Amino acid sequence: MRNPTRAVLAAAAVCSIAGAAYAAGTGNPHLNSDPSFTDGGTSLTATGSVFGLGSGNTGPTAITMTAMANPTATCSNKGNNKPPGHNPASVVITGTDTIKPSAIVTNGGTPFTVSASLSQTTIPSDSPDFSCPSSNWTEVINDLAFTSAIISVNGAAVANCTFAAEFNGGTQNGAVPPGEVSCNLNP
Repeated sequence: MRNPTRAVLAAAAVCSIAGAAYAAGTGNPHLNSDPSFTDGGTSLTATGSVFGLGSGNTGPTAITMTAMANPTATCSNKGNNKPPGHNPASVVITGTDTIKPSAIVTNGGTPFTVSASLSQTTIPSDSPDFSCPSSNWTEVINDLAFTSAIISVNGAAVANCTFAAEFNGGTQNGAVPPGEVSCNLNP
């Protein structure tokens, strides 16, 4: 079992703004404070506030999180025996939160919650991700240890912006302690 204090999150926020887009009045998205992350076993949730979406924003803004994780899985043979040592390679999951213009409040900002969840925990034997020694076996993902996440802010009225976080040692189920989260804006 991993120690949650070892799941240190080193995060960097990187925003690329094209000069023409900025001059045209495009919003300049940025985080007001560090997001919080919660490992839900087979899902990761990020909660925070994004500002700089533009006061004249007339279209929806998508906040998308793509999370990378190392799964813990079991392979079961037809006798329902579960031999150890058959864990699959890393997985990538994605989730999106769409923010409507009416939700953008003070200073072009709004809170957000975005979750990325594993769509299925049983891996079909014909999947390229199947890692059991026989196609007659069943593979079930029991848990995900998240290693990194990318949060993207995209919309017609905002410059695209990406916030990247890396979880050293992987996460453990539950809240990632706030003291282990840091985000830096690098224009």
